[in-house]
Amino acid sequence: YKTSDGLAFIAQIHSEFPQVPIYLMSYGSLVYTPGVENFCKKAAEAGVKGMIIPDLPFDYDEGLTAACKKNGMINIPVAAPSMSAERLHKMAGSGFPYIYAALRVGITGTDTKIDQNTLDFLKKVSEGGSKVYGGFGISNGEQAKALASSVEAIVAGSVFVRIITENQNDESKLAQKVEAKARELTSL
Repeated sequence: YKTSDGLAFIAQIHSEFPQVPIYLMSYGSLVYTPGVENFCKKAAEAGVKGMIIPDLPFDYDEGLTAACKKNGMINIPVAAPSMSAERLHKMAGSGFPYIYAALRVGITGTDTKIDQNTLDFLKKVSEGGSKVYGGFGISNGEQAKALASSVEAIVAGSVFVRIITENQNDESKLAQKVEAKARELTSL
């Protein structure tokens, strides 16, 4: 598959569900290679409302924030618990409407423990007034409940990729499992 196939899929989803905001999370290379401005223009035309590009730092983003703004989107930078206190404070005070908080370091798809350190980190991320999206390893309702009062939204991705992969040959079962997991994560 090509990036253009992904954008065409997003455009199809957007045309069927125009009221649902779509945020695109990707690697920086997919945005940088065709040109940041060009990619943002195509993403906006497909219906994307915001970009989350974890490997483009908030203060050296290759023009992503400006290109998003020019095309009616927002850039949502990523904060990580491994950031220095000074850098996290700088990001929190930079005026981004939203910040995506990666709730732990490591690889995606691994369960994340929500503890007091996590909640303290989220408080620091939001200290400048940005709304916080929290995610990275969120796979069950207990985690979602533990985060609910500290974030604007909970991001769960790998758990759905896993369900899709395990049930790709049974559409009925796939739909049931995706719906059940969505209900579990949103029944706060």
